[in-house]
Amino acid sequence: MATAHAMPGPGRAGRLRPYIPASRLAEAGPDRIPEYVQFAAVSCRHRDWEITYRSGTAAPYRARHRDGAVTAESDDVELLEAALAAYRPPASARVRISRAEGAR
Repeated sequence: MATAHAMPGPGRAGRLRPYIPASRLAEAGPDRIPEYVQFAAVSCRHRDWEITYRSGTAAPYRARHRDGAVTAESDDVELLEAALAAYRPPASARVRISRAEGAR
């Protein structure tokens, strides 16, 4: 049974659209994060931190603790991860008492 749609013949692919501009194919530019896979893995392991990259600075890797009090910067993503792993947030200064404890 013949189909209603005509198939292009050999050597005729029809209209092709480029999905990625040729200038961006596997090209490292100033906005690309070097060692991106490692950067993403560090970001996933340290969810309490907002980790960013800013090209053109002396310390392009930057991490800010979600409470906003602490910021760490580095020019090496491995060094930044070591600093984030070593950081222990201070204990809360706020005293919390539940009803059960207050009734004693």
